[in-house]
Amino acid sequence: MTITLASASSGAVTTSSADAAAGNSAAGGARHTPLTQLDLLEAEGIHVIREVAGELERPVLLFSGGKDSVVMLHLAVKAFWPAPIPFPVLHIDTGHNFPEVLAFRDRTVEQLGLRLVVEHVQDWIDDGRLRERADGTRNPLQTQPLLHAIGQGRFDGVIVFQPPVETAPGGHRIDHHVAFRHAQRPRRRAAGLLRRLASN
Repeated sequence: MTITLASASSGAVTTSSADAAAGNSAAGGARHTPLTQLDLLEAEGIHVIREVAGELERPVLLFSGGKDSVVMLHLAVKAFWPAPIPFPVLHIDTGHNFPEVLAFRDRTVEQLGLRLVVEHVQDWIDDGRLRERADGTRNPLQTQPLLHAIGQGRFDGVIVFQPPVETAPGGHRIDHHVAFRHAQRPRRRAAGLLRRLASN
């Protein structure tokens, strides 16, 4: 399973719809600060990430240190805080990353106490499993190393940010795409996990 979270334009929403989407209940007619579209997207993203952790045995989050994966990691931190993120992060290193980005990646992983799995495209080129492209770009070469890392880690779900190709009604969407499935069907974890997380 690959979870893709899509962003969109911001805008004000009514308090009642925001509370419903975020899982909050209004009490005694008290007035609440209206949430923006961005607040709702954040709440939906956090909900999806918690659901993944509750439903799958071995999820993983793609994290390169780039802006999109930083947003995804931030959502994961908020989803489980103050507990640690309960799954590792995976980076398919093209070998063309800025040293500062890799340093930020490593520093962030260390600060959060995460397990980082790295698959190097250069290793695949060196041993002949992949060939360098004529145009020199390596992004298209990441697919096979990614699938290999997924198999090696026995990951049954991948969380990755993917911008939408089109704007859905309402200005945003969250897509759930089943990309692969291992032979062993993931078991449902204790239902209390999601209830505990939702109460935090």
